[in-house]
Amino acid sequence: MEATSGTEVDYNMNAMDNSTPSATDQESVVNINGSDFSSKVNFLEKSVDSPQQSDFYNWEAENSQKPLFKVEKIKQALKSDIYNDILWEQLLQEAKNTNEEDVIRQAYDEFLKVFPTSSRHWIEYATFEQDNSAFDKVESIFNKCLRSVVSVDLWKFYLSYIQKNHSLTNQDTLQENRTIINNTFEFVLSNVGFDPNSSSIWSDYINFIKSGECNPASYEYQVKIDKLRKIYQQATVTPIANIEQLWKDYDSFENGLNKITAKKFISERSSGYMTARTALREITGFMENIEKAQSSFLPKPVTWSETDCKLLELWKRYIAWEKSNPLNIDDKTHLFTRVMYTYNSALLKLRYFPEIWVEAAKFLISQEKFEEALKLLKTGIETIPTSLLIAFTLVEFEEGRNVAFKEISQIFEKLIQNLESKIDEKNAKFDEEVNNLLKRGNKSVKNNKIADGMEVEDLNEEVWDGESREREREQLKQLEKEIHFKVEETRKIEIDLLKEAVSCAYIMYMRVARRESEKSARLVFGKARKSSHCNYQVYVYSALMEYHCSKDHTIAGKVFELSLKAFLNDAKQAEFVVLHYLDFLHNSNDETNARAVFERAITTLPLENLKSIWKKMLEHENLYGEFNLINNLEKRRKEMYHDNLNIANDLELEDLKDLSKKYSFKDITYIEDEELGIPEQLQHQQPKFQASTFEAKSINRLQTLAAVTPEKFVRPDLTKWQTYKSDPNQKLMVSERNLNSNSPASSPRPDLGNSSPKASHQIPPSSSNTLHTTPSYSQFAIPPAISALLCKLPSPSYFQGPVFNVDDMLDLINKLPLSLPNQQLDWITYVPPSTSDVASGYGIPPFSSSIPPPFSSHSYSSQGFSASHGTSSPAPSSSRRDEHRSRPYDRDRRSGKFLLKNTQFS
Repeated sequence: MEATSGTEVDYNMNAMDNSTPSATDQESVVNINGSDFSSKVNFLEKSVDSPQQSDFYNWEAENSQKPLFKVEKIKQALKSDIYNDILWEQLLQEAKNTNEEDVIRQAYDEFLKVFPTSSRHWIEYATFEQDNSAFDKVESIFNKCLRSVVSVDLWKFYLSYIQKNHSLTNQDTLQENRTIINNTFEFVLSNVGFDPNSSSIWSDYINFIKSGECNPASYEYQVKIDKLRKIYQQATVTPIANIEQLWKDYDSFENGLNKITAKKFISERSSGYMTARTALREITGFMENIEKAQSSFLPKPVTWSETDCKLLELWKRYIAWEKSNPLNIDDKTHLFTRVMYTYNSALLKLRYFPEIWVEAAKFLISQEKFEEALKLLKTGIETIPTSLLIAFTLVEFEEGRNVAFKEISQIFEKLIQNLESKIDEKNAKFDEEVNNLLKRGNKSVKNNKIADGMEVEDLNEEVWDGESREREREQLKQLEKEIHFKVEETRKIEIDLLKEAVSCAYIMYMRVARRESEKSARLVFGKARKSSHCNYQVYVYSALMEYHCSKDHTIAGKVFELSLKAFLNDAKQAEFVVLHYLDFLHNSNDETNARAVFERAITTLPLENLKSIWKKMLEHENLYGEFNLINNLEKRRKEMYHDNLNIANDLELEDLKDLSKKYSFKDITYIEDEELGIPEQLQHQQPKFQASTFEAKSINRLQTLAAVTPEKFVRPDLTKWQTYKSDPNQKLMVSERNLNSNSPASSPRPDLGNSSPKASHQIPPSSSNTLHTTPSYSQFAIPPAISALLCKLPSPSYFQGPVFNVDDMLDLINKLPLSLPNQQLDWITYVPPSTSDVASGYGIPPFSSSIPPPFSSHSYSSQGFSASHGTSSPAPSSSRRDEHRSRPYDRDRRSGKFLLKNTQFS
């Protein structure tokens, strides 16, 4: 960046690597607010974790509050987010705080280079230069922005600038200055007089004309009256904000001169006034909706968000309304000016929408304004250098004017160069992000070494143990995953999109070149082959162009062979090349080569990229092939996908489609719709769950050679756990229906969705006699809260998520190296319910489960698990509670205790 003193200093605070700075970079002196200080760039090049960084941080803390330092910091931040309007506003403010004219000018120049349609900042910039009496710079600013920025505020500022510099107080230059100001008013109104907000300019112009002194009996007075009448008549038929007040003033003006002629003039203009007043309401509604829809007053690149789409739609409606001539304007020039003013106003906000540029250019062409259309398209391609739509429209326009192919080719070359440069910028950005992630990973690994008790000076020595090495490997693996998901996938999406644009540009380039000559088209294809950013579509178009235009089947086949060779390592693109190659050979009746290409494809491409190729080949053979060949192909496909269950399952419904197409032709879908019901099957298709074998589970199971080290695993601190104590004053309430019921059948039963056809899995209705017997596995009462929850759950058949093996999960938990706690855990002990609890419908079989009963409808007591209603047994004494707590952990399971035994739950 260019500092005040002219010395170039690198303030890149993020570029901190281990490179050694040059001697010229170690001491670079700049002047900030009149004080010299040393910006030691070598500090910026050192690692953040280096012990010698204290000097740099002291330097940064000392100068971080200085305006110029903040300016440079903000500029560094803007490099990664160039359209951040908040940062730009901070930059302009900090530049003003420096009180240095060059810094402020540079900040405004950089801002207006990114946002050249911001009228507010143009006005601020011109005001700054005017306050510094730099009138030549003010006029230069007006030359840059007045024609391109159709803003009423900007034109009003220009008008006030002219009035200030051409005073009407000096009698010597009075007439000359009045002429200049009058011409300025007409110039301003011819550019923005159509805007609804230009009412103040019209009023000022009327007052300016009225202020002219002249003899009522002179010729100048009559000229003045005629001019005022003309201005009033123009203003009162233009939909501007104060049109009603202007109409009243016009009425008073005419009646003040002559009431007889006033009636004539007023009646002639009243219809135009009424139309303009009605149109003003429409325009006001359009502008209010547009202001509500736009999220920022500064135009930014299109993201096709909901706001972008809504804003575009509103402006298109407004433009269409203006084109419909709602003011009933007879003068075509006047109507054209109004429509173009609307287009220019839209481009202030929709600067990065190619559609508006193209539509405006087409409107100019329809009005035979060819030079203006050419200028507009060139401005659009400068604004959006990578826009295919604007570039192709410009090429079509130039080709229609019979411009030489050499000049047209420059448009394509510039477009492709811009697209490839953007790809390189994207790759550089993603590479930088990868490097940042790697630096973070290395820093994390080093911190882990320090956490393991290693000294800083021993970090580079090989003194690690096996566990530290294993942790480092895991961290590096995690880092690679983070890079893959955060960077590489995003890179692939964005780069592939730009490669499509490059391919489209080359294809259009070949189209235009082919109209010049076949040799020119082949030269363009030769350039495309050398590019690393072209997709398969360029090769396919070149081959088909040779076949259809040159009538050369051999050259077309060679181009297809080149495409197969070029995309041999890209299975996805190779798949599409094979599909287009087969279409070409089938259409050429070259069955032998088509089968050869097919056989070559199924031996080289992965299985997942062969489904569409098999489908195309079978469709063609079903239509025109031999019976034995068709059966042979179908058999080979089934054998090929037999071992791959995922693809085989996906092919089940595809086989039905192939079956329907086998006995159909073109758009006849009777078998598919009526006899097979494939659309309905697709609508109601459920995902298939595959039953894996023991061998498959063993293969997929995570294997590790790391030693079992319990201290590596995070475990709870059991000493901080508090013993559960029941609150005798807190009782869980149950519904009156359950209090009055003596049968478990009255409890709501869950709808298990008939997941099992076996009758033994259904809960049979039970009578009250079964309440006094011990419940069995197949028949037991469900607590009301659990039952109510199960009733609300959907049927198991609706579950479409992943299913894990419970045995494997329990086996994994069983093998965890758990150790017994030092203190006894009271909450582990579980006492079976009393006889009264079982009789009340809340009993749980003693051997039915190894988990304690739910908390929702019961409360723990020291004796056991008792219900919250009157049938529960009385609470035991304190001595009985202590007796229960002192029981050992290795009691037999049939004693009714829920214990920890051999590090397992029993």
